[in-house]
Amino acid sequence: MVDNQIVTQKTKKILIIDDESQFCEDLPFLLDGPYKIAIATGSQEGMRLVQEIEPDLIILDLVMPAHFATDPENEGLEVLKKLKGGDYSKIPVIVLTKMVSAKKKAECLGFGAEEFLRKPPLIEELMGKIREMTESQYF
Repeated sequence: MVDNQIVTQKTKKILIIDDESQFCEDLPFLLDGPYKIAIATGSQEGMRLVQEIEPDLIILDLVMPAHFATDPENEGLEVLKKLKGGDYSKIPVIVLTKMVSAKKKAECLGFGAEEFLRKPPLIEELMGKIREMTESQYF
């Protein structure tokens, strides 16, 4: 019998790594659910926050000022490679970018991204993917 058992839902931590300040300001208000949102406006800050907060999900843009890559168009891809090739390989990543091409999508999925979505996202689609990835199958 479980009458006296209290069931609590863990608040999931989502890290957004994106240099577009307006997008970073708007997205947390659109996300509906038990989420704690952290924002990194660059790749270095994003990698630092991954270590500090150990997020349950990462939403990653591809184009950012270059630090890990030689060109801004590949910065997010380099971050993805670092995440999926290291200690954080089990954290699901949604790539959310304006750089939509079959080649970029194939690269991102090939390096381990769980999803590749166009920016700006359809909020219902993004929320569905977030709910799917923060459910127990990933944890």
